[in-house]
Amino acid sequence: MRKHNSRREFAVVQRLLPLLRGYKWLLPVIVVLGLLASVMEGASLSLLIPLLHVLTDHSESLVGNSSLVLRLQNVIDVVPPTLRLLAVVLAIFVAICFKNLISYANVAAFSFVDSRVSHDLRVRLFARILNVPFAKIDDYSPGNLMNLLETETWRTSQALKVLFGAITSACTAAIFVP
Repeated sequence: MRKHNSRREFAVVQRLLPLLRGYKWLLPVIVVLGLLASVMEGASLSLLIPLLHVLTDHSESLVGNSSLVLRLQNVIDVVPPTLRLLAVVLAIFVAICFKNLISYANVAAFSFVDSRVSHDLRVRLFARILNVPFAKIDDYSPGNLMNLLETETWRTSQALKVLFGAITSACTAAIFVP
């Protein structure tokens, strides 16, 4: 059963990839932007430990064993104690803003690909319909035919969205999971 599902999903991916023929260069861009957004999310979360450290004012306590947290703490130790809280809060704000900017660029790039692929798919479908003999088209009601075409292009668009999300998540997991 599981093997059959994997084959079916792989077949769907094989059918989706030709739709990206003119936009394959954007796949790495979208993956890199997704990875950068994940890194920025991790950086903003890593800044919470120095924030708590500054708020509790335990300057001699151990901040953690993560090298990123230790590096952030060393940077924060350079800032005068009266400005540390402001510096940490500002760093968290900048990291979150930068992450949101990267996420926006990621969504914009994917939306461009999605809209272009959907448009190309609709154009090809309607071109094929124009080549079908009129007697066959007359068998279908125009509303049902349009609904069928729009539904199928929407499903393809959703499958493409899932494919890009899965590739980005797999790359993120491969990098961040030891």
